[in-house]
Amino acid sequence: MPPRRALAAGWLALGLFLLSACQPELSASGVLVSVEATGLTDVQAVTLRTDDGQERRFVVSGEAARTGHPPSAGHLRLHMTQGDRVTIRYRETRDGPLAHEVVDG
Repeated sequence: MPPRRALAAGWLALGLFLLSACQPELSASGVLVSVEATGLTDVQAVTLRTDDGQERRFVVSGEAARTGHPPSAGHLRLHMTQGDRVTIRYRETRDGPLAHEVVDG
């Protein structure tokens, strides 16, 4: 393959890879109905009831613990018992929605 073609093919492959790796950020708001945790700070998953009544389970990524407001199990359970609204920012993965941020309100 001539060098120019190889370079063009490499750029095309890189562009396609980056395009497929970029997933849009999604969000859902509602009230928490379940918090799954193994300790005070280690939250594995939450279930959210959205405004239209649907319940969705979100696995909470380690990235969520590094955001501006880390979701502790106690804090999220407080929102759950008081019926406070939260917003979950997430990405769809082949294993289901993966939450990378949980925000009050």
